[in-house]
Amino acid sequence: AIGKVELLELAQAAGQLGVETKDLSKFTKIMAEMAKASDVAGEEGAKAIARLLTVTQEGVGVADNFTNALVGLGNSAKASEGEILEMSTRVAQATAVFNVSSVDVLGISTALKELGARSESAGSSVGRAMIAINASIQAGGKEAAEMAKVMGVSVDKLARDFEDNAFDTFLTFLDRLGEQGTSATETLKKFKIAGAQNTAVLLTLAGNMDIVRGKLSKSSDEWEKNNARVNEAAIANETAAS
Repeated sequence: AIGKVELLELAQAAGQLGVETKDLSKFTKIMAEMAKASDVAGEEGAKAIARLLTVTQEGVGVADNFTNALVGLGNSAKASEGEILEMSTRVAQATAVFNVSSVDVLGISTALKELGARSESAGSSVGRAMIAINASIQAGGKEAAEMAKVMGVSVDKLARDFEDNAFDTFLTFLDRLGEQGTSATETLKKFKIAGAQNTAVLLTLAGNMDIVRGKLSKSSDEWEKNNARVNEAAIANETAAS
């Protein structure tokens, strides 16, 4: 069980991270359950979660759903919660300017971990692709027309779609890359998303969209159900008591 000293340390860490007084006791309880339910624990775990939710601008008010989704994904993936959280941090940082929600960050990060991607490079490759889509729209003219052609929509629709939901537009880009087969590498070069690392990450995602969409759906389901962390912690408590 988590001792009083550890709980106090957790509360202090949360306070230092800017967790508001009204959220402190709930966040501390959530982190105490995370320590029992996963490998995300203590001050480090609390900092990692609070930082990520600051980057996505959702704040620790969603920490309950976020951690339940994280544990639910960890239970069903070939990756631990700690590994998924590390990948999620990188993805969130690389895509922050595009307002990607933490539920989507968790989903794609779990897919990346399952597909064997490395955290340092994978996050920046996702961000790089989203920046390239945005850059082609902003450039207008021939560049925007070429990106719209790849996506199978008009330039106007591409711009509207990206503004409404940049992450969904990125997923469509991956779908289209997956349909292109061997010419997908040329498409990446055309939009200046070259380099072995970017190519490997994006083509791996594009070739496994069933896994990507499956993990995004799982993340959303676990977020809504909002009980995986609570259940795991309860099981851990029962085991400790017997």
